[in-house]
Amino acid sequence: MTQGPGVIWIKAAVAYFIMGTALGIYMGASGDHVLTPVHAHFNLLGWASLALVGLIYRQFPVAGSHWMATVQFWLHNAGLLAAQILAGRYPAIAARVKAFRRTQTDLVLRSPEAKGSVAGLPLSSRRSRRS
Repeated sequence: MTQGPGVIWIKAAVAYFIMGTALGIYMGASGDHVLTPVHAHFNLLGWASLALVGLIYRQFPVAGSHWMATVQFWLHNAGLLAAQILAGRYPAIAARVKAFRRTQTDLVLRSPEAKGSVAGLPLSSRRSRRS
C-alpha cells in the first residue's frame, strides 16, 4: 500500500496522542498538575490538529503533495515543541500566556453575544461552573 501525503501527519498525530496521554496519566497518578498546559497543547495542537490536517491531505492529495504542505508540517511541529519548551523553562512566558487567555475569556464573556443564556443556563451559572 502506498502512503499518501497525509500519512506522515497522522503518524505524528499518534505520537503526540501517546505523549499527551502518557503525560496525563503521569499527572493524574502523581497529583502534580503543573504541566497541564503542555498536556493540553500536546492533545489539541499535536493530536487533534495534526490528525485533522492529515485526514484533509489524505482526502485531497494534490494539496498534501505541494511543497508548502511539507513546510507547514515542519513549522507546525517545531513551533509546537518550541512553545512547550519555552513555557516549561520560562515561567514568566507561561504566566503571560495565561494572563492573555484570561483577558480574552473575560472579553468574550462581556461581549454582547455572551449576554443572556447559552444552552438554557444564565450567565451567572456558566461562570460558577467554570471555576
